[in-house]
Amino acid sequence: GAELGTTDSAITSIALDAAGARVVTVNDKTLTVWDVSQRRALWRTVVGKRPATVVFDGARVLLADKFGEVWTLTEDATRAETADAAAAIASGPEPQFQTGVVSPISAMILSAARDRLVTADSDRRIRVSLWPDAYQIEAFCMGSKSTPTVLAFACGRELLLSGGEDGSVHAWHPTSGALLALARPASDLPPSAPA
Repeated sequence: GAELGTTDSAITSIALDAAGARVVTVNDKTLTVWDVSQRRALWRTVVGKRPATVVFDGARVLLADKFGEVWTLTEDATRAETADAAAAIASGPEPQFQTGVVSPISAMILSAARDRLVTADSDRRIRVSLWPDAYQIEAFCMGSKSTPTVLAFACGRELLLSGGEDGSVHAWHPTSGALLALARPASDLPPSAPA
């Protein structure tokens, strides 16, 4: 069977579950879920479109592809516990469509309470959707001058942070979409003193 730390090509996305027990890796169109403590693959599946980013939602893996679609793969608990690891690796779950947008998704995050899904796209839009009903958009966070490439929640769910290709960091109110603060670390901070 496959061992954690071996792969056939470059890892393009990775996520750790909340318990730190499982890791999902993406290389090309292949998703592999690994058991961290046993350092082995639990299951692997090939999807039709190359994923841009992945996150865990309990036993589900959410993936966003470069075509603007969000999919879920629900782990079968009996498959993860099978003694035949090779069979488990060969038969990962089928992706289930959740929502789609018109632009490639560049970043995705799920709130700690797992009730909000936030996606950012290459058209510089950030959308906060209810989860698991992702078709219900709660807010748009608009105003980024470049593609947001990373998202994070801070202060519980009260603050949504986004970082972009231009090096800026935006702080948003996640339910209203209001821009609360903007920092450009490269230009806002004084130059560092030589060592």
